[in-house]
Amino acid sequence: MDTISIFAVDVGNPQNFAWVCDAGLQGKDGYTLATAITSAFTLGRRVALGFECPLFIPVPRHWDAIGKARVGEGNRAWCAGAGATVTTYGLQEVAWTLAQLRRAGNARTPIFFSPESWLLSSEPGLLLWEAFVTGTKKGLDHKDDAQRACCAFHQLLKRKTWDEARQVKVCSEAQSFNLAALAAEWAGWRVESDDCTSELLVVKPAEL
Repeated sequence: MDTISIFAVDVGNPQNFAWVCDAGLQGKDGYTLATAITSAFTLGRRVALGFECPLFIPVPRHWDAIGKARVGEGNRAWCAGAGATVTTYGLQEVAWTLAQLRRAGNARTPIFFSPESWLLSSEPGLLLWEAFVTGTKKGLDHKDDAQRACCAFHQLLKRKTWDEARQVKVCSEAQSFNLAALAAEWAGWRVESDDCTSELLVVKPAEL
């Protein structure tokens, strides 16, 4: 794992935004985040970038399932109160960050939405993942939430038991709408057609 850098972001308005990296770096704005990620790419490292917001949502087959939670969300549904707020903030901040990374000279860096493909790639790339920090696992502040998510991904990476961590997903009667892939495509990253319906890894510190 010495060739991997892990970043986690607690999304929100500019006053509540915070990010941390497993190397001990941290910040409170998107500019410092993009600079730190670009530095990691310059060193030839793979980057895992997690955002604490829903990065994919279900599109149900039947109308009466509109607005239903994803499997594994419990009472923290993507579309309820706080979930809806961080989804919109997060989508904007993901798109901004990815566009900033492209402008910083990472045009040839591949982007991934599954850890398996990311680790198997012959060249260092960017993995997007979703952090799910709620309830008793919430930290003291936004930086602490990001730190807990970062540590959780680090522990998961050591075990590489990805399927065990895929506890948040869309149900069998729905298809995934990958918001992160949409943001990446908007920002100019190369996105494969099947990425748009893929489900990202959701990391829950409570499970790790």
